[in-house]
Amino acid sequence: MRDFTSLIRAGETAMRLMAVFSGIALAALMIVQTAMRYFLTSPFLGFEELAVLAGLWLYALGAAFATRLDAHVRGGFLNSLDPGDGRLRILRAGASLVCAAVCGVYAWTSVAYTLRQAQIGRVSPYLGWPRWLWTASFALAFSVMVLWFLVEALRRVQGRTADPAGAE
Repeated sequence: MRDFTSLIRAGETAMRLMAVFSGIALAALMIVQTAMRYFLTSPFLGFEELAVLAGLWLYALGAAFATRLDAHVRGGFLNSLDPGDGRLRILRAGASLVCAAVCGVYAWTSVAYTLRQAQIGRVSPYLGWPRWLWTASFALAFSVMVLWFLVEALRRVQGRTADPAGAE
């Protein structure tokens, strides 16, 4: 279990670092693009593509991280039930498994689409970068969300109040 906890923490740290890097890159790209457009009057449209790329990765990582922190949007019906009831724990674990299944379908579709983009060889119009770099953000995000939902379901079935990484 200790190795599993270390793996969870390493994944969480990697997501935080990638999100920080994507956020800083997005902010820097927007500042440079604005300066080039309004002060130098020579915008480079490649920065627009990079900004979209950084934004997609930031949003995807944010979705995965919100899943990890169990901070995603949900209904309040289950909260109105008796928290001491064991059925509630199983129901919440089942809900996590349903979410994992739905994200699994999206992950599968995203991976297939990303592989198709790579196979076709499409590139971005201004930078000439492979388009799969953009769509891979969805594939990674949904795959990581599946992982976190499965961890959450396991945690709930076992009746744990704290997650494997030790956070509440």
